[in-house]
Amino acid sequence: MLTQLPLPLLPAGAAEIAPGVGLVTGDDGGGLVSVHGLATFAWDAGDEAGRRLAAVQLVRLRAVSRAQAAAAFGVDPVTVWRWDQALAAGGVAGLVPARRGPKGAWKLTAELAARIPGPGCGGGDAGRGRRGDRGVDVQRAQRAGPGGVRRAVRGRRCRRLRGPGRGGR
Repeated sequence: MLTQLPLPLLPAGAAEIAPGVGLVTGDDGGGLVSVHGLATFAWDAGDEAGRRLAAVQLVRLRAVSRAQAAAAFGVDPVTVWRWDQALAAGGVAGLVPARRGPKGAWKLTAELAARIPGPGCGGGDAGRGRRGDRGVDVQRAQRAGPGGVRRAVRGRRCRRLRGPGRGGR
């Protein structure tokens, strides 16, 4: 009598997330999720929305817990919850990562510090940061880091700050 060996539930090289659920990731960033021997979700390299969708759908199908999905996809369980909320609110388009800002160091150079107005520019005390103040708190901008300096400089109505051709009055 011939006996057939049981077929494997997970593809070769798959990492088991939960019983019967496996994840195969490629070197290029693509991946495949197998549930009880069936290829259920797949995404290509660079398809972050597809990867996030696979993690959320596994949790929604109750194939894995949120903690198991987070461990398999290399994120925090709160991140998987946020992806679920984004999917519920905006559909698959809600899972598309937001475009990030510029990369690289931003420093408060002497030139930029000279452009930040002091008291009397725009009619306020720059160091106090009161509402309606048109000055810039240089120390607060320095403590806030790169984005703080840009936010402090942007939108102030001072001729010294904006200069010619930049909307100065």
